[in-house]
Parts: sequence; structure tokens; C-alpha cells
Amino acid sequence: MNLKPLLLLVPGLLLLGCSQNSVKNAESSAVSGVDVVELAADEFVISIMRNEPPMKFENRRLRVQAEQLCPTGYSYVLRQAHRNGEMAIHHAQCAAGADCSHELSWHIRCGHVPREPFRFFGRT
Repeated sequence: MNLKPLLLLVPGLLLLGCSQNSVKNAESSAVSGVDVVELAADEFVISIMRNEPPMKFENRRLRVQAEQLCPTGYSYVLRQAHRNGEMAIHHAQCAAGADCSHELSWHIRCGHVPREPFRFFGRT
């Protein structure tokens, strides 16, 4: 089953389905380089451009921005990496001169969600 076409359609459907979109500029964002789109009073889409293969959906700058937008906690609605064209798979492709840029975006919903405890080895 090929999920790639479906993942490419989801961001457009999310933005088209919301009637009240307001965009905050990156300058108004407390974290530089992070774009913030407010979908509703307690829902945001935050995104950042990265220049490496998408190995995971975690990003420290996005996490800091999410914590500033939702001080009582947040939950993920959707986390995705998007690029027009084929994404790089290995870091060696980037070193060889391939374009490895992509947009990492999180759709978050604010709420009373406790933070996960720190784990030295991550989730197991």
C-alpha cells in the first residue's frame, strides 16, 4: 500500500477544510525560522524547513514553539515531512550534492496534556 500520495494530500485538505485561517509571520514567532498557522483557538500548524533526510519527526525548535503556544500541554494531530518530489533517504545523498530540503510540520492541539518524562534512550 502506497501512503506517499495520501500524505501529500493531507496538508492541503486540512487547510482547505478550515474556514478561519490566520497566518502569523515567522517574525512574530518566538523561535526563529518556525512558521505558525493558527487553525482555531487551540489548534496550530507549525513548520520548519530542514536540509537533511527525514529520519524522524522530532525537532527541538518545533517543540519549543509548541510549548510557547500551548503552555498547559499539547497533543499531536499530525506530524509529517513534505517535499515536492522525491525525498532523500540517506545522508550520503546530501553529501553527494542532492537536494535534501523538506518541510517538517506539526499539527498540534492545545489542552491539558502532561509532558512526557525524559528518557535517556527515548521511547522503548
